[in-house]
Amino acid sequence: MNILNMRTSLRHLYQAKMEELHAERHHIVTEFIHWNEEAITRFTTLFSSHPANLAANAKAVFTSLLEFTSLLDQVTQYLTEGLEQAKDKPD
Repeated sequence: MNILNMRTSLRHLYQAKMEELHAERHHIVTEFIHWNEEAITRFTTLFSSHPANLAANAKAVFTSLLEFTSLLDQVTQYLTEGLEQAKDKPD
């Protein structure tokens, strides 16, 4: 394989990987939108209930937020690593 063919092959591979990364990011954003919609629905249900249940519902929400924060940390790390890899790739 000569250098020109190798360079073309690597360019195609790079373009395919960038398209794949773009598709993954789109999927992640779509998932966040769905999670936010679900969170709004649950929040409305929890806090519009009887006042006696309000304390228990608030505790459940804050417990869920701690779990969600852990998930956000993981997503942040994933996106940061992807951006760093894309930045380090040659043009």
